[in-house]
Amino acid sequence: MSALRTEIDAIEHEQKALRAQVSQLASMANKRLDRLEKNELTSSPAYQKWEQAGAHRFSVSGKSYPEVQSEYWRVKDFLEMRTSSVTGTKAVLQEIATNIGWGDIDFDNISMTQEQLSNFFKIADSVSQYLDSVDESAAALDYQEIWDTINAAYQQGKIDFNNAELDAEQMQGIVSQMLVLEGTQDMLEAWDNMLDEFTPF
Repeated sequence: MSALRTEIDAIEHEQKALRAQVSQLASMANKRLDRLEKNELTSSPAYQKWEQAGAHRFSVSGKSYPEVQSEYWRVKDFLEMRTSSVTGTKAVLQEIATNIGWGDIDFDNISMTQEQLSNFFKIADSVSQYLDSVDESAAALDYQEIWDTINAAYQQGKIDFNNAELDAEQMQGIVSQMLVLEGTQDMLEAWDNMLDEFTPF
């Protein structure tokens, strides 16, 4: 056998091996997509990234060797994301819930939980932006303080996590409580003066 034939055989073997490997990984990735969909976890970052890239199922069918190489990196990127699996996504959601003081998540109603978590962070962003607009020293108030105050408002029935928008009274209650706790009376007075111009996000 000539050296050229040996080299060609080696290349073909390498290409077949990669195609088989990517095919196996693609099957694993597609099963994860199916499980995420079945468990109503399509808002997971991994799923969202896949969807925003065109929502093309992973496959080597009909692909040239360079395309198989590209598919390898695409499927590898997906599989390496923690939220590409149901277990990983639930773990991340639970960690987030724990960090913001929610305790254990009700995974029997996961769609509502995900929506409420999303609204919680939208509310937190709104509060943070308005705190910044009151006074530059408000930047000293970290997100943990914001989260704790939002949770307290929720427990008191003053806000609802099914809605990410706050009216002027709700925003005033959250911000005023934070500023009172911090002893920042000047900031509180500045906030009261700007309420007339409040426009919720």
